[in-house]
Amino acid sequence: MRILITDDHQLFADGLRSALEDLQDGLSCVVALSAEVALDILGNDTAFDLFVVDLNLPGIDGVSLLKSLSRRCPEIPVVVISATESIDQIKSALDQGARGFIPKAYDRVEIQRGLSVVLEGGLFLPDDIVDKIQRIEQSQSSFPTLPGNITSHGITKRQFEVLEYVAKGFSNKQIANTLFLTEHTIKVHLKALFKALGVSNRTQLSQVAKEKGIIA
Repeated sequence: MRILITDDHQLFADGLRSALEDLQDGLSCVVALSAEVALDILGNDTAFDLFVVDLNLPGIDGVSLLKSLSRRCPEIPVVVISATESIDQIKSALDQGARGFIPKAYDRVEIQRGLSVVLEGGLFLPDDIVDKIQRIEQSQSSFPTLPGNITSHGITKRQFEVLEYVAKGFSNKQIANTLFLTEHTIKVHLKALFKALGVSNRTQLSQVAKEKGIIA
């Protein structure tokens, strides 16, 4: 397995490479200290299994790099490891297809845990980031058609739409296509719904939502 790390801090990049290479035998990392260098590398070599990107990069910023990566190598997952506290930046990264966000403040074990989730095909987001995204959506949404038994659980209008499609048996891809969102955004909404209703999977989500009268 090969991973391309794009981070302009050499010390952090070297430490991250060490942490990643400890995850499994045969894993190797290539470090690019700017988005420009990363794109140059990919001009000659795209044999990577994961991209790790910082958002605060000199020159081409991290979100712009994510856009380029999604065009060049859409099949390769990307995870953001950054010190940014900007929810707008994090949401933009997720909208560009990032499979997760891991704060740089995390220790080695926490970073390895987050990366393992992404490498196994999951989405990794700290709970506080999910909460902040949810609060932003609530502040931006109006609920004229949603009764109190729905909004009382902290469910946004968009999350309610996702919930309805989950109950109908739609896959994440089908929901994304229907709502004109990315699959990764759907996963963010699902994670928020799981937390709001105290469940851990889609089946439980539909069942509990029906029991509470949130959906028919």
